[in-house]
Amino acid sequence: DFVVGGSDGLINVESFVANNSLKWRLQWDHFSNIGQFNIYGGFFLTHSTTCDTFSVTVPNDTTLCYGSTLQLNVSGGQRYEWSSPRGTPQNPAPGLSCANCPNPVFSADSSMFYTVRIWNNDSCSVVRPIKMNVRPQPKFGSITGNPSQCGTNNGNIVVNAANGTTTPILYTLNNGTPQSSGVFSNLGSGSYTLSFTDGNGCKSKDTLIVVSEINTTNAQFTVSPSYGTVPLTVALNNTSQNATDFLWSVNGVSQGNNLNSYTCDPSGVYTFELIAWQYDPSCADTFALSVTAVDRLIIPTAFTPDGDGANDFWELPNIDAIYPLNVVNVYNRWGEKIYESNQGKYASNPWKGTINNEVLPVGSYYFIIETGQLEVRDLKGSVSIVK
Repeated sequence: DFVVGGSDGLINVESFVANNSLKWRLQWDHFSNIGQFNIYGGFFLTHSTTCDTFSVTVPNDTTLCYGSTLQLNVSGGQRYEWSSPRGTPQNPAPGLSCANCPNPVFSADSSMFYTVRIWNNDSCSVVRPIKMNVRPQPKFGSITGNPSQCGTNNGNIVVNAANGTTTPILYTLNNGTPQSSGVFSNLGSGSYTLSFTDGNGCKSKDTLIVVSEINTTNAQFTVSPSYGTVPLTVALNNTSQNATDFLWSVNGVSQGNNLNSYTCDPSGVYTFELIAWQYDPSCADTFALSVTAVDRLIIPTAFTPDGDGANDFWELPNIDAIYPLNVVNVYNRWGEKIYESNQGKYASNPWKGTINNEVLPVGSYYFIIETGQLEVRDLKGSVSIVK
């Protein structure tokens, strides 16, 4: 019969099963009249049916490069469930675009193990494992380079993959044609994107490198003298380096590409400027020097300190403007200094032909005018007191 008795039992209920469903009831009795009762508080009822064999197709274990994607195609079922030991209830299959479809896209950045459960119409299922092996992204070993000279394209980049990278290696600059050499030459200044693929076809991370620009042109010249009285003729010597083209100017006025000498007249400050370049005017270097030209100092040879209000002192017109650091010294015929001016202030206290407020006798006296300019030698001569 279909009564279970004793400690446990097994009943074939196949004849009761219709459409894969079974209604069952658990019942126990308490025989109080004989002091007996059922000690079993619960039962487990298992119903299993024989599933028909069905065929499924799943992809083989696959190895791919870091950063790539691959669509996985599974067939043979009506419902699919993907999962991974690294999954969570919220994301049971990390790295896959979906967990309940037959064709998820794999895009993980590391190796993953998955299982896919495939269900058929009879609510039967099979489980298949799939391993996705991800190769690590290849890395650069070194990137070096040389700058480009301004106006040219003579810079370069030298790149090497890290030691142990699978060969053959192909290097690419700015998504151009891949090459086996890691040397890229004839580069102008600017930014470049480097990458390479290893022997497995795996691509490195794009790396940005900047080729800098240098200007080796050095504009230089000398001018002599840099100070003097008008008309002052100065000599200019072009000592520029790494330059083939030049443009001279004086006080902003162009003087052409060659200037060996120049006469400064009238007095004033003259600024000489040289622009030099080698390949392109936009890569020029500039250098400038100034020359000061002053009016010629007029030195009287005699004066009359007689108190008549005319020519009573030794007048040196504009000496303080011409030689701002001047010092005037006067000596008698025995070489004794009888007068010395304050630096740059002769006009405020000129020599009046006296010593200790006493007028000196008629005769010749000797002077030394210290110009205070390294480029201009001291002025020497004699001056006479006459009546």
